[in-house]
Amino acid sequence: MKKFILMLLVFPMVNIAAAQGTKNFFSDVKVNLSVGLSYSQCDKKFSSQKFGISLAVDAQKPIAHFPNEASTIYGLVGLHFDQKGGKTSSDVSTIGNRSANISAGHIKIPVRGGFSYQFKKCSLFFDLGPYVSFMTNSEGENDINFSSTEFGIGSMLGIKFKRFAISFGVDRGLTNFATYRRAGEEIKMINTTSHIDLRWTLGKK
Repeated sequence: MKKFILMLLVFPMVNIAAAQGTKNFFSDVKVNLSVGLSYSQCDKKFSSQKFGISLAVDAQKPIAHFPNEASTIYGLVGLHFDQKGGKTSSDVSTIGNRSANISAGHIKIPVRGGFSYQFKKCSLFFDLGPYVSFMTNSEGENDINFSSTEFGIGSMLGIKFKRFAISFGVDRGLTNFATYRRAGEEIKMINTTSHIDLRWTLGKK
């Protein structure tokens, strides 16, 4: 299953590059730098939101234009850093009367297809696709076993003014983020991370 998802991540961009030639393929690629605020939660025990930061570098490639080039279909591949996790509410915490937290840093590689529409002074864009992420560090209760790799699907909706953009995105895990074990009980948790980002585009607008 994991090998199949990795193929889905890599194959679209490789196929496009082979079809167009390496030089032509990179001639109109845009690089986007993003920084933002994320809020993450897990199913079950750690379902309260936990805030963090998100950093991203994306390479965006136009694939097709519609009449007058107002509408564009594009492909995107990126390298993101997210802080994922969750926290319990104080009334269910196992640590005295305060909330318990779990968190993990993840390096994420998304591959998405997207659509943008250019208005006179701004453009709207939306993209969707799978991702794979790898845990870099973690902290939390001793009863938590974090997964080293996570697969999921993510989406992004935003508005762009020349080189500057603001966007809202959601990533939903399809595999376990962590497993909680206590007193013979095992709870597998899926993570959902939402984020609001500010983006700056290098190169062509």
